[in-house]
Amino acid sequence: MNYQEFIKEVVKIGIEAVKRDYKLPERKAIRKGSIAGFKACLGKEPILILDLLEDAREKTHKLRKVNPNKKELDEYLEARGFESEVEWVCNCISCLLYNEGKPTIIPPTARAMLLTSKIVGVKGDKR
Repeated sequence: MNYQEFIKEVVKIGIEAVKRDYKLPERKAIRKGSIAGFKACLGKEPILILDLLEDAREKTHKLRKVNPNKKELDEYLEARGFESEVEWVCNCISCLLYNEGKPTIIPPTARAMLLTSKIVGVKGDKR
């Protein structure tokens, strides 16, 4: 499996989870942003996805308000969903990089390591 195939699989699994987890009508904004975040990662190399994450974090921060109205809240939730899923893709990429002995782009988590190992497979030690 090459890098782009790996990203496609992470995105596919992620979008399936988003559709399952955010199916209620009141979760429409975060669902929309989350799916857009996953799709934005397709075809990009790790450094470009990290740039995407940094831009998403900045946008989310700008949209954060103490007492938002409905429209502002939906904009924030959409941006937050986008940011969260781009961060998840960065997390999974970092697991892949870590496994290859390369520098990671963000600190990888155990949960992302589990998904990454399911996608790429785990080979046993042959001692």
